[in-house]
Amino acid sequence: MLNFPWKKSLNLSFHFVPNKNTFMNQLFQVYKSSAGSGKTFTLVKEYLKLCLKAESHFHFSSILAITFTNKATLEMKERLLGALKSISENESDDLVSLLVQETAMEETQIREKCQFVLTNILHNYGDFSISTIDRFTHRLIRTFAKDLGLPLNFQVEIDPKRILEESVERLIQGVGIDRHLSNMLFAFAYYKIEENKSWRIDEDLIDFAKLLLDDQNSIYIEGLKKCKQEDFIQLRKTYQKQNKEFVSQLNAICEKANQLILDSGIDASMFYRGKTGIYSYFDRNTKGFSLKSVEANSYVRTTIEEDKWYASKATSGDKLAIDGISIQLKEGYYEVQNLLESELANYLGREAVIKSLYTLSLLTLIEKQMGAFKKEERILPIADFNKKIAEVVLQEPMPFIYERLGDKYNHYMIDEFQDTSELQFMNLLPLIEESLGRGKMNLIVGDAKQAIYRFRGGEMKQLAEMPNYRPKNFEDNPWVSQRLETLESQYQELELAKNWRSKDEVVKFNNAFFQFISTHEQFKEGAGKVFTDYKQEVKADLKQGMIDIFILEDKSKESHLEQTLVDVLEAVNDGYSYSDIAVLCSQNKDASLVANYLQQKNIPVISSEALLIKSAPQVRFLINLSKWIFNQEDVLAQKGILVFLSEAGMLKGEIDKHLNWCIKNENRLVDYLADYGFNLNLINLKLMPLHALFEELIRTFELNKKFDLYVQFLQEEVYAFSQNNGNNFNAFLEYWEEKNEKLALDIPADINAVEVLTIHKSKGLEFPVVIMPFISSQARKVKGYLWVKPSKIQEAPLPYALVEAQSDIENSAFAEKYHEEKEQVNSDFLHQTYVAFTRAADRLYLRANALSKKGNEESLANLLLQFASEEHLEKVDEEHERFIWGKRQNKSEINKVEESKEVSLPFQLSYHSSPWFDKLKISREAEQEWELLDQDGARVYGNLLHELLAKVTQPSKAKEVVNEYFRSGKINSVEAKQLLDKLKEILTNSKLQPFLNPQLKRKREATLMTEKGKILRPDLVVMDNDYWAVIDYKTGEKSEAHQAQVLEYVAVLKQMTELPIEPYLFYTESGELVKV
Repeated sequence: MLNFPWKKSLNLSFHFVPNKNTFMNQLFQVYKSSAGSGKTFTLVKEYLKLCLKAESHFHFSSILAITFTNKATLEMKERLLGALKSISENESDDLVSLLVQETAMEETQIREKCQFVLTNILHNYGDFSISTIDRFTHRLIRTFAKDLGLPLNFQVEIDPKRILEESVERLIQGVGIDRHLSNMLFAFAYYKIEENKSWRIDEDLIDFAKLLLDDQNSIYIEGLKKCKQEDFIQLRKTYQKQNKEFVSQLNAICEKANQLILDSGIDASMFYRGKTGIYSYFDRNTKGFSLKSVEANSYVRTTIEEDKWYASKATSGDKLAIDGISIQLKEGYYEVQNLLESELANYLGREAVIKSLYTLSLLTLIEKQMGAFKKEERILPIADFNKKIAEVVLQEPMPFIYERLGDKYNHYMIDEFQDTSELQFMNLLPLIEESLGRGKMNLIVGDAKQAIYRFRGGEMKQLAEMPNYRPKNFEDNPWVSQRLETLESQYQELELAKNWRSKDEVVKFNNAFFQFISTHEQFKEGAGKVFTDYKQEVKADLKQGMIDIFILEDKSKESHLEQTLVDVLEAVNDGYSYSDIAVLCSQNKDASLVANYLQQKNIPVISSEALLIKSAPQVRFLINLSKWIFNQEDVLAQKGILVFLSEAGMLKGEIDKHLNWCIKNENRLVDYLADYGFNLNLINLKLMPLHALFEELIRTFELNKKFDLYVQFLQEEVYAFSQNNGNNFNAFLEYWEEKNEKLALDIPADINAVEVLTIHKSKGLEFPVVIMPFISSQARKVKGYLWVKPSKIQEAPLPYALVEAQSDIENSAFAEKYHEEKEQVNSDFLHQTYVAFTRAADRLYLRANALSKKGNEESLANLLLQFASEEHLEKVDEEHERFIWGKRQNKSEINKVEESKEVSLPFQLSYHSSPWFDKLKISREAEQEWELLDQDGARVYGNLLHELLAKVTQPSKAKEVVNEYFRSGKINSVEAKQLLDKLKEILTNSKLQPFLNPQLKRKREATLMTEKGKILRPDLVVMDNDYWAVIDYKTGEKSEAHQAQVLEYVAVLKQMTELPIEPYLFYTESGELVKV
């Protein structure tokens, strides 16, 4: 029988509070919710109402509900099916009462119809349309691929890293071919060297190219596409010239004043405050420019504004000399200030633009390479979905790609609307508008206070400012304006006011704290506005729940970890199970620290970080051991091996003793391990297939004595990799380094363990007890890049530029953009804090760092202290800054205690492992057996040579590929040598070399199809700008059939290009290249 979690949350006396502007006949309903206010319940209720009011029992198929994660999709489906099932079985009285009230239907009618709807959904599950927005857009694009200019069989690319790396590599390969590109890349490399950075540019370009994946940047990149490369160069030269003139002017003024002092023979110490006063101000600004240098300190300002010119030890002669030049020095000072006032902002703006002009100029070129690569590989990243749809949606009154959907769906319901990007909303607008035009209800649910996905493009203002929101990027688009006006005319705002999750004291604390935030001087005019009038109703005023605020004097990580353990044990002693407790951290690295620490203290833990297989010491040991086998010079790997064996008790004595022995004995680790009974034949190990290698290491070090999920998972990854990619260890190591942050175990959801996770991952979850360590007392920094308009400084050939969001920008011509971003950073901080504080049902432990002397007023630690002071919170004791809101109570006092469900294995598992060579014997007469199949072995030899030529085109790579075939058992040592010699001979053939140039675009064993469906695979197709060439390798004697075959390739290729195609045959034995 299905277990629906829905039943746990049915006993709600649920209601919403209409906004004062509510009109019940409006069809565009927007529910503005808060944490724990029954958002999913509302979606389910409204969905059921639509199904109940319709005449058809299949009306569910005309409703499209959109969520943002697979988990949310699954939850909503479970909730809906669970509700239908419960109502059908004469349960869910509270929900049925609400449906009776809001539909004016009889209870029996509701229960009967729910039974029909449930049956029809289960029998027609494909029409049960609850989907993530990415899945929805993918389905659209797949359906209209041809109309959108996409290949019908395109593949979705989830991880864009490969596209970025390949695109940048292709760009760099153009060095030496494209003169202009070469100059740009060389100039960028020289610029990096001048800035004391690495000359390597590939990583910088890959990092910068990530901007191409964010649909928020589309409008800016489109604007830059219209610019020529010369525009970037010209702007750089202009800005450099203007900034040089500014610095020269500044230096000249200060040099004049400085020379005046020198000519007067006055020692610096005779001026007020000596070398920290006016003398130093002019002296340090005679060369170059520094923002810190041109800022006049309080001593300089006192000298100028109060006429304090002399040091106390100045003689009457010194004073007379200073009086003689003081007027001129004051004039010089004001001349500097006037220059700064008129030109400093522009100087800093130009300087910021200059720093990113090289990479910006290459951005459109990288995008061009990305387009070519995606087209060749027939792939489409998820990031491109919305852009592709927007190309149509923003240009037509009723986009053709939605015409079919208009017949299928009558209602659209969007969950978590605060996380919707601007482009996603623009793409959904035509559907909502069309549905409203037909008199159908549409619904949006969201909470602007929980908008924590801005880094993914989420725009919370769409919800917070609804229905008056107007996107700046599309303000000139008439279709967008018309659609938003339709929404505004049908707008109905509803508020979900009651908190059903948390105990009353937790709700009251959050009400008070976020009201305090909304009136705080730092936030009231900006980020805090979303919390204006924030006040949730409590489900019952029983004086239950507790918040414990502790400002730790010791700010070390160790102090926070120890306090976290204390808090966990306190909750457990008060009757809470481990699974009732969650530890929330802002950063992954902190979550990992907590998870590892609690595990060391024998506290069961669930966390994505702790479940990473790389977190297991035994897995790290096996990786280090395999690294060392293939490279005995790897000192770090050796250290990792010895540390694990020492900590596991396999080596006696202190770890330092083992490390010192290896250092003194020239790293003869293999002998050292043999002394302890671990005998390793490094030569044999290197020749083994990857899976067999790891199995041998597992047995040698007796890691197979008991079942180990981490080791098992590692072996599964090794096996899967070798099946798909061969047995090259270096390739596996690259794969491991790239993927180990994502490879994690799957475990049961109901295990009794403390959950450790980041705040972002906790969104949508609830826990009886929440612990939040590592609360910072530091300021939040503005990071990343900002799009700006160079025209803010002066007319410029570029419509947009990128500047790094550093503090200098705050004083530049782009200060407004900087402050906008700073406000967004503050919003992110407050929303993240809100999400964290509202996860707790019963208890919230807040652990913050003590404020430093320069404690930041906007830090959460300081805000908690200010709040505790204003609210006169009870102090636990006078020695510590520790405050309590509410009352500590045992779980049994405030909750019905259920028996803890602790998952355990019913029997002891073992790890089965035995040497592969005990199971499989390869005949030493394999060569003779091959000869029986083919008397001279020519066919086998020819096939192998063809395979190898398909994998390699450069002589330097030949040995690696042949060794891979040897290790996998496909060839023996004699064949390996023979094939390697032949490969090198072919790949260095002077006649063939022009076609193997890595700068040329090539396809090896490309699949072609004739009109009759015959499959052809030419060995090599070369695509130059002026011609194509097709080359087929032949290992036998010359034959007319060879010519006919290569001409058949040409006939098919002519349908793909208008360029001339040159056909060639290359005979591998003679080294002869024949043009057909």
